[in-house]
Amino acid sequence: MGMAGHAFLLLCALAAVVSADEETSGHYLVFVPSELHALSSERLCVSLLGVTGEVTFRATLHYKESRDTSHVAQNHTVVGEGDAGVLLQPSGGDLHHCFSFTVSDVQGTTYANLVVRAAGEGLNFTKTHSVVVRKAKDVVFVQTDKPVYKPGQSVKFRVVTLDENFATVLKTYALIYIEDPQRNRIAQWRDASGRAGIVQLELGMPSEPPLGTYNVAVVEQRGGDSVASHTFTVEEYVLPTFEVSIQTPSYLNYLDESVTLKVCGRYTYGKPVHGAVNASVCIQGQPRFWWREECIAPVCNEFFMKVGKDGCAEWQVDNAKPSNASCHTTHVLKVVAVLEEEGTGMKMKQKAGKNFETDITRISFVDMPSWYRYGLPIVGKVIRAEHIPAELRCIMTHHYAFIPLVVIRSRPLSLSTTGHLTLHLQSEPLCTTTT
Repeated sequence: MGMAGHAFLLLCALAAVVSADEETSGHYLVFVPSELHALSSERLCVSLLGVTGEVTFRATLHYKESRDTSHVAQNHTVVGEGDAGVLLQPSGGDLHHCFSFTVSDVQGTTYANLVVRAAGEGLNFTKTHSVVVRKAKDVVFVQTDKPVYKPGQSVKFRVVTLDENFATVLKTYALIYIEDPQRNRIAQWRDASGRAGIVQLELGMPSEPPLGTYNVAVVEQRGGDSVASHTFTVEEYVLPTFEVSIQTPSYLNYLDESVTLKVCGRYTYGKPVHGAVNASVCIQGQPRFWWREECIAPVCNEFFMKVGKDGCAEWQVDNAKPSNASCHTTHVLKVVAVLEEEGTGMKMKQKAGKNFETDITRISFVDMPSWYRYGLPIVGKVIRAEHIPAELRCIMTHHYAFIPLVVIRSRPLSLSTTGHLTLHLQSEPLCTTTT
C-alpha cells in the first residue's frame, strides 16, 4: 500500500528533537502509517540528523491480545531481523532511508504497539506508539459485456479485484462458475487467473437455452463461499412492431374540473394501430411538509376504449383529488395504458405522469424601462405562458421613496396569439411627496 493515502505518524519528538534525559546529540524523525494493512507492503522511513557515528536501528510490532491475532506471533519484527537490527551509517552526520515491510495477517481490525529502538554513537532512544492493523478490503467485480443475451450468443465476462486505491490486485480465483435459472451449474473454471489481474472468460449459449436470469459467481478460496456474483438475462427478444404514446395537456391546473387524455398507437412505419386501450388513471397527493397516509391515498379510475381510425382513444377524466384540505399537498396525474393489437393480441404498455400547477396565471414583463417619469408613456411587453388564458388584467406598480405602492389602475388587455402584449401606458402621479 505504501504511504500514499494514509495518515502519517511521527514517532519521537515532533519538532525533531529528542528528549533531554537521553544521552544523545543527534536528532531523528521516524515516519510510518498510523494504519497498517495486513499482508500488504508498507513503508517506514527514518531521518537522522547530526549523528556522528554508526547507529543500529530496529522496529518491532507488538500485537495486543485479541481473537483477531490469536493465530499470529505477538511480536513481529518490522525492520532488522534479530536483536542486532539494521546498521545505519550516516553520511556527513545525516541519513534519510525508507524500509519496506509486510504486516502479518489478521482476521479483522486490531491494535498494536510499534516499538522503535536506535543505539549508536550520538544517538540512543526507544519509542513506542499505537497503530491500527486491519485486513485490506479488496473488492471483487464481475462484469458482462451486456445485460441481455439472445439464444446462441456468446456471453463475455471478466472478473477483477481492486484494492482501496482502485488498483488491480493479482489473484488466482479458486473457482468461477455460471448457474442457469434453475440454479444448475452449467460451466466452471478452476484456478482462473489473467493478465494484469483481469480474468476474461466466455461462454457460448446454445440455440435453445433455458430462458431467464443466469448467475456468475466467484470463489476466492477452495471450499469457501462466493465473494462476488453478477446476473444476466437470456431471452427471446423481438423488436416491437408498434409503440404507444400518452398525450396529456401541456398544463394541468389544480382548479381544472376535468383532464383530457389521449392514447395513440403507431406502427414503426407510421400507420395507426387498431385495437383497444385499457388505462388506469390516478391522481395522487404528494405531501409538502409531513407524511400522512390519508394525504397520499390516490383516486384511481379504470378506462377501456377501442381506438378510432387514427389509432387513438381519447376521454375526459374528472379531476377528483383527495379532499383533505389539511394535507397541504401537491398532486400528480399518473397514467398507465396498455394497448392490445386487434387480431394478434400483442400488448404494449406505456406510462406517463404530470404535476398539477397551482398558479392561476403566470406572466413576465420584458423590455421594460428601468426608470419611470410621470407624464411620459411606459412602453414594454408582457409575455404569458402558453397555458394562460388570452385575457388578463395589467397592474402597474410605482415606487415612492423606495416603498412599493400598488396602483390601482387596472384595465382589461388582450394578448396576441403568440402570447405577447406591447404596453403603451400613460403614467400619472398617484401621490405627492413633501420635503
